[in-house]
Amino acid sequence: MFKLKSTSVSVGIALFWQVTAPVFAQDYGLLLGLRQGGNYNAMVQLSAEEGPRQESKEDVMDDSATYRTLWLRTQEGKLKLTAEKTSLLVPGEEGFWRIDVKHSVYNDYNEDFVWVNPPPDSDAPANPFLANKEGIEAFDVAMLPKPQGIEFQHGEQCIGYHYRDILFVENNHIGISSVNSQTCLGTGSSTGDSGLQILPLETMDPVNFTELLGPDTGKLFTTTAAEYQKQHPNIKEWGNLSGGIVRNNGQWTIEGHYALAKNEYTNFEVTAAPIPADLAKPTSLALPWATIKKQIPDAVDAFSSPKQDILVVLTKSRLLGFALKEGKINPRQPMLRLIIKQPVSVVMVQWAEGQFVDNWTQELESLGPKPRKSWFTEPRADNQQEEGETFQLLGVVTTEAGTALNIRENFGESSQLLAKMEKNSKVQILDFLGNWYKVELEDGQTGYVLSEYLKVLPRLPYIRAGCPAGACSYGKWSLNESVTLYEQPSFDSATLAQLEAQQSLEAMEGQINTSQYGEILVIKDTEVKALPLDVASVDNKEILKLLKDDLLYDLESKGEGLHIVWYQGKLYYIEEGWDANHTAEVDRWGKVLFERKSDWWVQINVSEKNLQGWVANPNVQSVSEPAT
Repeated sequence: MFKLKSTSVSVGIALFWQVTAPVFAQDYGLLLGLRQGGNYNAMVQLSAEEGPRQESKEDVMDDSATYRTLWLRTQEGKLKLTAEKTSLLVPGEEGFWRIDVKHSVYNDYNEDFVWVNPPPDSDAPANPFLANKEGIEAFDVAMLPKPQGIEFQHGEQCIGYHYRDILFVENNHIGISSVNSQTCLGTGSSTGDSGLQILPLETMDPVNFTELLGPDTGKLFTTTAAEYQKQHPNIKEWGNLSGGIVRNNGQWTIEGHYALAKNEYTNFEVTAAPIPADLAKPTSLALPWATIKKQIPDAVDAFSSPKQDILVVLTKSRLLGFALKEGKINPRQPMLRLIIKQPVSVVMVQWAEGQFVDNWTQELESLGPKPRKSWFTEPRADNQQEEGETFQLLGVVTTEAGTALNIRENFGESSQLLAKMEKNSKVQILDFLGNWYKVELEDGQTGYVLSEYLKVLPRLPYIRAGCPAGACSYGKWSLNESVTLYEQPSFDSATLAQLEAQQSLEAMEGQINTSQYGEILVIKDTEVKALPLDVASVDNKEILKLLKDDLLYDLESKGEGLHIVWYQGKLYYIEEGWDANHTAEVDRWGKVLFERKSDWWVQINVSEKNLQGWVANPNVQSVSEPAT
């Protein structure tokens, strides 16, 4: 048996199909609040066999969460990304609330604080200093509901952490998780606790969760909690009971939380429990969750428009939008395709209709600048070019450390300076004019840079024919798990069928598609042996002198720790020096900033069904090898 450990990513080769776009009676807007990272595990549950969760250093990674707001709206039958903003922007009667988490450190004590700013006074003059800041730096401290900061005795006398992650936001309430552990000097006492909280935005004071749920749902919550205890008699010490709201299978659901001994905790779901409408607006999916998972197997969340005619699906690596026709997803005509650079979780879902779409669009445009780095990219086919465009590639600035690259209004060193870009910055290349590149900046401006200091990254997807491991072979296979059959080797291709486990098939050829570079940061000056990709003999290895803060781009794993990487405009075979699981700390010279995302696509033939197409990352049992 062999199976590629998929990095679960959408391959960025997609063309919009030339079909008639759907027409809607009115525009929609979708406001999504997203979290990246975090220290709270909403999936942890007890089992009779495994016992309670055992928290370890690996469980609490200090993976502090960051937050974004995404604004999507329908335009001409398509769903488009209109705005991406740092922090969570929550609509209220007087405007948008701004919510984020500040990560504070005092000596060896770490603590998160949830910051909330109410809508700004429309009559008050704008603060020009805050208007150009991102995230937590854009908060007006004078508007915080209550002062915040690590207490003196914690920072001076205690070692530990108190992490808070935002799990849920609606117009009037916010739900957070709390996980803390500390050892205080002098007393030598060690304490730890965890829990869920719901807080009103106006005051940020905790409220009684069962009272907030109302008599019927509150009673169901406490009854379910008691039943959960009975199901696990081996647990002798149950700590505090708390509750919150989390996303699960395209819905907001009530989750119970028990703190246990030794910094352990467990969660349980309260099924069939209605959430009060003033706490979370009732929603329903246009398609059953099982149907969505069957058509999009890697779906992790989904959102339906108020009239059930649009379905937006979130996977670990993509955000997809579909116009529904007769209750079906048409993969040939997606309204939206976005590739996600890192997995995200949804903490806020708000749909807008009618005049609110334009109103929110205008308000969101005025709420701070665009983030310096987007969490999303739009897939682009190699042969898809704008009118008059020669090509479009991504370039990386390769100046020396501390030296910026000049971007000029026109080509020629006497042309007026437009902007500067630091080493390792990336920019879109629009055209090539002698030894000058025409580039497009994030704000839409175009300029020119000397090509000597801007090296071109390989186009994506980066494709190599073959197997993901030397042990695999093509021929007669039997499926161990169900898999979707696609027309072409792309998740954006048309789906042909769903093949079930035990299906016999013939595997003809395969290819590895890398749809996102892995980014490797050099953390110390080092020298590594590297073999240029264009050199045939292993005797032609080079010594690369890597400097601290250099970036390498991981394109492909060749097995046994060998990778193909891009560095300073060239491709090399390099032995891995950044994976903590395989490289000792003393020998480690790099760390991963972004994981490479690759998929193994196999072309197959199912003769008994008269089907031929492609499957991604199949889990199979080899029956026989092809005849030679």
